[in-house]
Amino acid sequence: VLLLWWLTAPLGYMYTSWIASLYCFEYGWINAGRKPTARFDVFERHWAYFLGFGIPFTLITILFSFFYSSALIGLLFPLYIITATNAEPVESAAWLVLPPKIRLLYFAHYLA
Repeated sequence: VLLLWWLTAPLGYMYTSWIASLYCFEYGWINAGRKPTARFDVFERHWAYFLGFGIPFTLITILFSFFYSSALIGLLFPLYIITATNAEPVESAAWLVLPPKIRLLYFAHYLA
């Protein structure tokens, strides 16, 4: 059971970071008129950027109790939406070996 936790906990933290960043960027993308498939494509091409963007929310969720983390996220979420509206993900550095695109939202592409 402990081995299973060591395998699934990092994946859960990664998905929590991705979903937090997706929530923040969604407002700007909808206002810009981007279609869902274009939003998914940007998210999958810049998966490392979105992972880093959502890490503070994940760390707050992990490190603090439910009430403290809810209050902190409630305070920070509007600031992150403003930041995400003005942000443009940059391409990864050439020396950083990352897969250029990860198909994270396969079923969302299928449904859109």
